[in-house]
Amino acid sequence: RLTPRGDFHLGPRAMPGGGPDSTLAFCWFEAGESGVDLMLSESRSHGGRRIRRLLHGGQSPVFESFHLFQNRPAVSATGKIAVTAKNGGRDALTVLDPATGRRLRSIQVPTLVTMHDPAWMPGDSAIVFSGQDYSGRTDLYRARWPGGRTLLERLTRDDFDDLEPDVSADGRWVVFAS
Repeated sequence: RLTPRGDFHLGPRAMPGGGPDSTLAFCWFEAGESGVDLMLSESRSHGGRRIRRLLHGGQSPVFESFHLFQNRPAVSATGKIAVTAKNGGRDALTVLDPATGRRLRSIQVPTLVTMHDPAWMPGDSAIVFSGQDYSGRTDLYRARWPGGRTLLERLTRDDFDDLEPDVSADGRWVVFAS
């Protein structure tokens, strides 16, 4: 067992560079009486594990709440973590540096009601996610940031909910539930 007992542990994601259980690092959402936290578990050089909270939902307008059962953190090949959360009354996609807990990027899309299930493209160049527009359609979108500006592309447009995207290792394919 690598997580503490109690509470609910949801959406675990392995961090890069893992190996046997003693060196595995991973993040997850932890839901308890005090709210929802984004947690990180890392091995210590002298043995044991270091568990720390990266975010606490509900403590700031930046991370008002997480869509707990429709969401999961995403981890890039370089270890950056992407999460979606309510931010100022609308959803935002946020990229975090787990070493410092610092926000590296935050993306809000005014035409979307909700955003969830982020998945990294290879090279940390873009993130694919599910987003629901004001018509009630849930489709897939890709956010990328060439030259520091954010570009958004709608990948699907149909009457079915497109959820839980994942990207192939070469970045050519996106698989999802519909």
